[in-house]
Amino acid sequence: MGSTLEADEQPEHTVTVAGFWISQTETTNAQYARCVDADGCTSPHNSDWRDPARANFPVTHIDWEQASTYAQWVGGNLPTEAQWEKAARGTDGRAFPWGSKGLDEQHLNFNSSQGPVVVGSYPAGASPYGALDM
Repeated sequence: MGSTLEADEQPEHTVTVAGFWISQTETTNAQYARCVDADGCTSPHNSDWRDPARANFPVTHIDWEQASTYAQWVGGNLPTEAQWEKAARGTDGRAFPWGSKGLDEQHLNFNSSQGPVVVGSYPAGASPYGALDM
């Protein structure tokens, strides 16, 4: 875990994690809506999460408690920092999920005024385990 790129990510160190499952993509508005409709979750704090055109966009404007509640509702839990980093970087110390090539618009949505995009829109940015949008 960690890196030498930023002071607050140092020192790099080895962490062992037990086997775990992680979703391939972020939770979508449609997935989260099923939890809200079943009275298992509270609504996100934005006005367009129920817009059918945004059903496959990641749910946004939820806090940690809402995310944790949803994860438990679907039978899981939120990943730890170590689990998330392993899912994103694999075991070979890569800087990014896709390897060492820097940031570009083929691998992820960044520095963009477009805002969120449909989950899974950047398959070239897949992690070694197939996780997307990391």
